Amino acid sequence: MTEIEALFDNNEFYLTIKGHADYAEYGKDIVCSSVSILAFSLQKYLADHEDELERLCIDGDDGVMVFSCKIDDYHEHDLRQGIMAIVGGFDILSKNYEKNVHFSPKGNIFDKSFT
Repeated sequence: MTEIEALFDNNEFYLTIKGHADYAEYGKDIVCSSVSILAFSLQKYLADHEDELERLCIDGDDGVMVFSCKIDDYHEHDLRQGIMAIVGGFDILSKNYEKNVHFSPKGNIFDKSFT
């Protein structure tokens, strides 16, 4: 099972992805591929906005990916929307593939209004 934890706290964002979805055999696992493409999308999005972040760390090794960043106050609204659009994909996957993906949102990650 893939375990995903996400947290937004005072403009600090953290996301950890661990494990394999085990939906199908290696190389044919559409759930694992979906998790991977969301992770790569988040990596690209954060890297493209690195100048708007006070701190960015992306690390990955042996089935674990870790993202952390602090968004500056001026760009918080726009960057949070972009991050949450991608993170929402992990939530959808976990609801559609409950045996393969577990998503743990921490704190008030989905509570903030974007309007």
